[in-house]
Amino acid sequence: MQDKENIYDDVLNPLMAQVIAVCKEHGIPMFATFQYSDDGFCTSIDARDEAHHIFQHYSVLRQCIEGNGVNVDKYMNWNATGARKTGHSSTWLALAGIPVEPPNTQS
Repeated sequence: MQDKENIYDDVLNPLMAQVIAVCKEHGIPMFATFQYSDDGFCTSIDARDEAHHIFQHYSVLRQCIEGNGVNVDKYMNWNATGARKTGHSSTWLALAGIPVEPPNTQS
């Protein structure tokens, strides 16, 4: 991919500033990620509740980027760790032996 960081900086960034301002004014959570080169990304997040699970997933995915993709082992470990603490409804996590309910709620 040809590096397009200058297009992001000159054209998209000012537009994103406007979008973020409108979202803040009206209390609308938002996130956007732009890829401007093979390994260059820019992410904007404006969330009243950054603890919301979708924002956590995007944050973790960004941390798991390695080489040409996401390190699935890191991502699945993050999911398993969270599921052990809060519970889950995943067939895959259950098959991996992770309890559906966290230990403190099991009878």
